[in-house]
Amino acid sequence: MKKFLSVRAHDSRSVLLVAEGRPGLVARRSVLEDLGCEVTTAPGAAEGLALFAANHYDLVVTDHKLPKMDGIAFIKAIRTISRSAPVILLATFPEQLGLDEESTGANVVIAKVVNEVSQLGRAVAKYIGRRTAMKPPQSQRAPAGIRSKTL
Repeated sequence: MKKFLSVRAHDSRSVLLVAEGRPGLVARRSVLEDLGCEVTTAPGAAEGLALFAANHYDLVVTDHKLPKMDGIAFIKAIRTISRSAPVILLATFPEQLGLDEESTGANVVIAKVVNEVSQLGRAVAKYIGRRTAMKPPQSQRAPAGIRSKTL
């Protein structure tokens, strides 16, 4: 089994992101980093649980659909380690699947739809605050080594 290491700055907000597919991990990681979070990713529940048990995270964001263990079972396992850790569950068609905060154990259930990013941003602000200013989107950042001038 691979070992995962989490290193983060003292004042950053730490988020554990657990998602199955690489595209989902990359996209959501980018959104969370743009919100000023220090993100550690895990490709599945087993890796996520190992990371959560070994490190402190201010927030956990997980997909409902994970290999070998679904998001609900993952959240139950998280709750055995920490009952107070805020958890956001991302799901496709949560209402149709009967997924809500009470049935999943998550603090927030967010549907994977057009406004997912704004809902995720509001949930992050609610549960871990905005201790740092939001970073500009990746597309608006200057390339490494180039500084912008102010007049």
